[in-house]
Amino acid sequence: MSKTTSEKMIGTIKWFDRKKGFGFIAVKGEDDCHLGSHAITGLTYPEPGEVIYFEIKKNSKGSTAINVSFPNRPQGQQMPSQPVPLDKMACKHCGKHITPRIIARNGQPQRSICPFCGSTVKYFGLWQQLTMVALAVLFILGYFLFYKR
Repeated sequence: MSKTTSEKMIGTIKWFDRKKGFGFIAVKGEDDCHLGSHAITGLTYPEPGEVIYFEIKKNSKGSTAINVSFPNRPQGQQMPSQPVPLDKMACKHCGKHITPRIIARNGQPQRSICPFCGSTVKYFGLWQQLTMVALAVLFILGYFLFYKR
């Protein structure tokens, strides 16, 4: 059974391990509170000693911080609330986490699109082949112009 308090608490970051994705908050007059990376919004993880506002959710293991905010950070330092999973990517147009859909013609992939907004994510086929050929030609010309004199 878990219980959530709706009043904002003030605490300081005791420590936070970026690799493990959690840390603890020191709160005056109370036990330390667990802080998971899922509760953090902002471009960077918290640093030890940083002031933090949060609410407490109590469960059988102790207390966990939720609805975390950092009063000393600029308002523009917001990041997506969830990191993009390894098997997905963020669409540049709608911002959703997607697995692109491949559009093929005559069995050859032409482009990939976002399944939500339909925008093109990447082109394949002739355009990509022409780009690779152009780079190869430039490399060969450069080799003969500069090294075979």
